[in-house]
Amino acid sequence: MRFNKIFVIVVLILALVGIQDFVVNGEDVITPFFNNLNGDPQAWHGDYTNLAKKSKSGKIIKPVDDIKRLHIINPQGDGDIEIKGADQNKVTVEYTLSVFAEKETQAISYLDELTLQDKISGGTLTLVLKEPKIRNEYIRDLGINYTIYLPDGISAEIVNNGGSLIAANIKGDLDLNNSNGFMSIRDVIGIVDVETRASELELFKIKGNVNISTFQRDAFISEIEGDLNINSSDGYIDVDNVIGDLTISSNSSRLELRNIEGSIEANQEYSGEFRAKNVVGSINVKGSNNADLELAEIKGDIMAQTQSGDVRVELSGWNEGYEISAETQFGKIRTRLPLEIEEVPNEQGHIARGLLGNGEFKLNLEADRGNIIIRND
Repeated sequence: MRFNKIFVIVVLILALVGIQDFVVNGEDVITPFFNNLNGDPQAWHGDYTNLAKKSKSGKIIKPVDDIKRLHIINPQGDGDIEIKGADQNKVTVEYTLSVFAEKETQAISYLDELTLQDKISGGTLTLVLKEPKIRNEYIRDLGINYTIYLPDGISAEIVNNGGSLIAANIKGDLDLNNSNGFMSIRDVIGIVDVETRASELELFKIKGNVNISTFQRDAFISEIEGDLNINSSDGYIDVDNVIGDLTISSNSSRLELRNIEGSIEANQEYSGEFRAKNVVGSINVKGSNNADLELAEIKGDIMAQTQSGDVRVELSGWNEGYEISAETQFGKIRTRLPLEIEEVPNEQGHIARGLLGNGEFKLNLEADRGNIIIRND
C-alpha cells in the first residue's frame, strides 16, 4: 500500500514537470519544482560570464484612446528601462527578453517559452513577463530591457530591480522605483515620485511636486519648480535651484541645499551634516546625535536645534536684521556680534540675546551638547 502511494505521487510530479524534461535533467528539475510552488525560485549569485545568454526582441504598440497609465513591474535582474516622451498617439514598447543558463540549449529552450503579455484594464496598460510555472534550477536568471515611447498626458508606474531606470522629456506623472542600479530623470512636467535603494539618482528640470526616498546612495537634484519632499538614509543629497517648499527627513546623511526660494522643514536624525546657503524663506531644522548644522545667507526666520552637534550660522549677504536668541546646555557660544552672552546658572551652558539691524527676522538657535557659532563677515 505504501509503495502504491509513493508511485502515485511520483507519477503526478512527472506529469506536472514533463517526462522529457525529467529524463534529460533528472533531479535538477525536482528541487526547483517545489521551490517554485512555494514562490521561492532559487536566485543566482555566481559568475554571469560563465553562463550562456540567449535573447529575443519584440515590440508592443497600443493606441492611446483607452490608456491613461502604464504599469510595469520588472523584478528580474539585468533589466534596463528607458522612458522617452513622444509626440504621437500610441504607446510603443520595445523590449528584449534574456535567459541566463548553464548551457546554450537550456537557454534557447526556456527562452522559447517566455512571453511579455500586455493587458488594458480601467485605463491602465500593464506589461507582465510570463514564464513557465517551474523555473528549472539550471536557469540562473532572466532579464528584460525596455525602451518605452510615452505620449503626453499618460502617467507611468515602474518598478525595476537590478538595472538602470532613465526617463526624459515626459509630460505626465511618474511613479518610479529602482534598486541596485542607476536612475536619471530629466525634463518632466508632472508630479514625480521616486524611490531608490542602492541606486544613485540624478533628477533635473522638473515642473511639478517631487517626492524622493533614497537609501544608501547619493542623489543630485536641481531646477525644481514645485514642492520637494526628501526622505534619505545613509547617503549624500545635493539640492540646487528650487522654487518651492522643502520637507526633509534624513538619517545619517549629508545634505547640501543651495539657491532655494521657499521654506525648509528638516529633521536630521543621528549623525550627519546639514548645510543650507542662499535661501529666501524660513528654515526650521532639527538635528539629533552628532548632527552638524551650517546655515548661510538666509533671508527668513531661522530655527535650528541639535543635541550633540554644532550649529554654525553665517548672516552675511543680507541687509535685513535679526532678533537673535541662542542657548547651549553644555557648549559654548562664539560670536563677534554685539550680543549679550551670559552663563546659565548651575549649568555649563550659555545664553545669548541681541538685535542685529532692524530685527526683521527671528534667529533661534539651540545646542544641547554642541557649540553655537554666529558670524557676520
